[in-house]
This record gives sequence, C-alpha cells and structure tokens, in this order.
Amino acid sequence: MKRLLILLLLVSPAAANDPAKAAGDEFLVVGYLPWYRVESVSGQKLGPVTDLIYFGIKPRADGRLESPPIEQDALTTLTEIQKQTGCRLHVCVGGGGRSQGFAALTASSSRRTGFVRELCRFCKAEGLIGVDYDWEHPEGDVQLANYAALITETKRELGDEGVVTVAQSPWRDFGPAIYDAVDRVHVMSYNHRFPHARLEDAQKDVVRMLEFGCPAEKIVLGIPFYGRNAKGRTRIYADLVGNADADADLIDGYALNGRNTVIGKTRYAIEAELAGVMIWEVGQDAPDPRRSLLRAIEGVLEAPRSRSGVRLRR
Repeated sequence: MKRLLILLLLVSPAAANDPAKAAGDEFLVVGYLPWYRVESVSGQKLGPVTDLIYFGIKPRADGRLESPPIEQDALTTLTEIQKQTGCRLHVCVGGGGRSQGFAALTASSSRRTGFVRELCRFCKAEGLIGVDYDWEHPEGDVQLANYAALITETKRELGDEGVVTVAQSPWRDFGPAIYDAVDRVHVMSYNHRFPHARLEDAQKDVVRMLEFGCPAEKIVLGIPFYGRNAKGRTRIYADLVGNADADADLIDGYALNGRNTVIGKTRYAIEAELAGVMIWEVGQDAPDPRRSLLRAIEGVLEAPRSRSGVRLRR
C-alpha cells in the first residue's frame, strides 16, 4: 500500500500543489562530460546545464591523487565553459570500470584523509565547487560505512560552499548514512532490460529510492543521451538520430529517449519535487537545436511559470 501511494503521488501532476516550490529555488540540470569529449563541447551547446561534472578521476588504492588530476587543456576548456554559461563545475571520482581503488582507499583512515585533503585542495585551487563519487559498487556493510566516511570527510574538507554528490544505480541501497551526508544523489535510471530507459522505469526507480530513504529533494533523475539495443550495445544519440524522427524512442533497433520522452521525464521530475535531472552525457547530444535533447529540457524549464513553475539560474 505504501508503495502504491508513493507511486500515485509521484505520477500525478497534482502532486505539486505549489509549482514554484516543487523544484525548490532552482531546478538542476546536471551534465556529465567525460575527459575524451571535453574538446568537442562548447558553452553554446550546453543550454540549460546548471552543473557540469568532469568525468573523471580514477581513485588509487594508495590514496594518492593522480598528477595532474585533470589535464591543463581540459581545465582551460572547462573554465571557458563556466564563464560562458555560469554553470558550476564539479569533478567525478570513479565510475564504471574505474572504481577498483575505492575499497582499499576507503578502508584506511589515513589514506582517506590524505586523498580527501589533496582532492579538496585541488578543487579549491581550480574553482571546482563539488566532488561527485561514483563507486560501482560497494559491497557489504563495511564498505558502505567506509564510503559514508569518505563522503562525510570530503564534505567537511570542502566547507559550507562545497557540494558532495554520488552517482547511484537504483537497484543498490546505499543506506541512511550516505543519504544524510550527501547533497544530492544522481540516480542512473538507465541500462534496464530492453528497452532500457522508459519513463515508467524512471518513475519506478524514484519510488525505489524514496523507499530506500533518500529524500526527494536530493534525487536527481538520470536521463541517457545514448541508445542501447537488446544485446547491450550502445550508440550515442547524435549518431542515432541523424535524419530520423527526434521524438522516436526506437531507432535501428536501439532504444533511446527521444525528445518527447526527455520532456516527459523533465516534467515528471518537476512534479515529483525532485532536485532536477542528470544527463549521461552532454557530449552525446545532437548539434541541431531542433533535435537537441538539451533544448528539449530547456523548453520545459522556460515554459511560463503557470506551466512549469520552476526558476532557471541565469
């Protein structure tokens, strides 16, 4: 019964009685940008992105920070994007296939302390406001407790102006210590069974996160800018859409989120009073504004207040 009530609350547009309050003071549009695509993206393409996360730093088991953590050319580009758009800059640590060092790093208080100190010193020096952790995946209570300690120590070292977030698969419960410690949780609501990222799956993922105990105001709903076929192969949205229908959710056997689905997910995140939406990843968007998924999100957020009720940061 509890699950049904939560689901009905989230799916119904009437859930947001006060639209201006539904997304808080600012509806976040969080975009990941991996190191291999930094030079292909400009501020003009990023439209509504409020927070840009550079992906990323690979954690080392010995707790030492890579040198340099981010190449200077990439830092220069990120800074130019920040100046053009006003977005906040973050750095991601970890990720799929890049999380092997987390277990040993977090198991030692001295390694944790050294890593956090070096990382936060770097962020402050380079104007990065936040750290995003993506451990795929901690196993057991001990690793979760160590992960919570890493997050808590990072938050303390960054200070009041800093932001600490985690990326989380919706099938994995991180537990109350982590949900209490983080500022936001980026829910990777994709790579389900084919078709991999339907609106109804996203709604179920949010319900599951709420049942885990993560507050709605900390949840950022992930949207994929890529397609995935029944065999698990992927192609980026820009390559798939070509001259195809930009509203289609299936192209050449690849399930994806077309513009209509992206609009639906953005509206849902507003109505469910979530913190915002997250994109993996912004470099995969189509350059044509008529086909761009970022422009579809922007269209929802720039709708009259009576329709969307959210405030964009500009």
